[in-house]
Amino acid sequence: MLRKIYDWYASRKISTKITEIFAAFFLLPIVVLNVVLVGGVSYALYHPAEATIQYSMRIAEKILSESKNHNDDLTFHSIHKALLSGVVLRIFDDKGNLIFDTNEVNYPSNEMFEKNIMKTPPLLADENFDVAQLRNALVYRGKLTYHKPDGYLTLYFFRTITSQRNIFTDLLTFILIVNLLGIFFSFKVGQFVSKKILSPIEKITALAKKITLESERENVKERIPVPPTNDEITELAKTFNTMLDHMQGDISRHKDFVSNASHELRKPLTVIEGYAEILEKYGGANQALRDESVNVIRDEAQNMQTLLKNLRPNKDENKSNFHKENLNLAEIVDVAFQRTITVEGENHEVKLIRNDAAQIYGDKAAILQILRIFLDNAIKYTPNGGSVKLSSVKQGDKVFVSIADTGIGIAEEDFDKIFERGVRLENAIGGSGIGLYMAKVIADSHDIKIDVESTVGKGTIFTLTIPII
Repeated sequence: MLRKIYDWYASRKISTKITEIFAAFFLLPIVVLNVVLVGGVSYALYHPAEATIQYSMRIAEKILSESKNHNDDLTFHSIHKALLSGVVLRIFDDKGNLIFDTNEVNYPSNEMFEKNIMKTPPLLADENFDVAQLRNALVYRGKLTYHKPDGYLTLYFFRTITSQRNIFTDLLTFILIVNLLGIFFSFKVGQFVSKKILSPIEKITALAKKITLESERENVKERIPVPPTNDEITELAKTFNTMLDHMQGDISRHKDFVSNASHELRKPLTVIEGYAEILEKYGGANQALRDESVNVIRDEAQNMQTLLKNLRPNKDENKSNFHKENLNLAEIVDVAFQRTITVEGENHEVKLIRNDAAQIYGDKAAILQILRIFLDNAIKYTPNGGSVKLSSVKQGDKVFVSIADTGIGIAEEDFDKIFERGVRLENAIGGSGIGLYMAKVIADSHDIKIDVESTVGKGTIFTLTIPII
């Protein structure tokens, strides 16, 4: 049973629990105050009534004692005069006959007293004592017995406290109203406090739901407002925002991977498509051409696998998984040139001006990729009929590979921008702004320096300075 109660309580909302706990702690001092207040007021109202009866009884007892000691005749009026204001005296003989009463109108019979007051003092009665309204006012009573030679007398002392009762009733009514208002106020304050405390959590929940329900989440830009405090809620908001920052980074890296992959795989796919068409048209009659086409297609497929490996996201986004070895740069330059003219040679004049033999250290697929990036850009930004010239010149311990075109050119103030991720200039033709960024990543990983010379409207020259072995 206790387990069910615990499970039921544990399943309730935190906001409800906070409200109830706050209300409970708010009401606890009110309950204690009520007990003290009711007890104090009750004592202040009713104790004087009992004290006046006790005092009147002591005076009456003294008068009876003196009368007995002096053998004086007992006069009930002398006792009556000694009573304090508000105290009523009623005297019965040993046979139960009423022989003296200071207030014959407002009090019930002796039998009524014996039946009610004696059993459950104080008796509840009204000032106009009748049976139906006997318990509408508070009455205190006291009792003395006086023995005489011929019998005994019983003296009853009474006092109504109807006015005190009315005050007490009004007080209880006031306390009840105040308590009800206190309960209402405590719950409202508890709701406000719980809402204030849980507001950042509600915002976190709402934002998490929004991110979950949105079909396109390429950008997670929203963040939780951090409260100007230094508590657990602030720490939670900061942690959640940090998580969103990491999520945005993961999304950006995934997006970049897709863009890089689609951009870089387009070139080998284009070469494969071109050589497949050549193979289809001329391969049947020319064995050498058929063998060359098959080798190129195989090489491009291997390059695609290497590209996918290098494009895989790394903990350091500026590093890729390169497999470096000693390379013959002249062979790579020749392959880049041959595959470019195969695909793009119809609309542009593509020439290999010079290709010196040089040994370098690097990743073969990456070096081929960087050359094809610059050749592809040169052709893309050169109008049909324009020329693209490729050369590789060895000088000392370096080899200078240049790609020159007669295209639209680049403004000097944009030289640094073109290598930034995703940047596309106003005169950019298609693309995603990834190619030159990837070229810069490859160059930095191989200690290759890239220089740019360009004149708007006349053309551009990219020069790669590559260290040799």
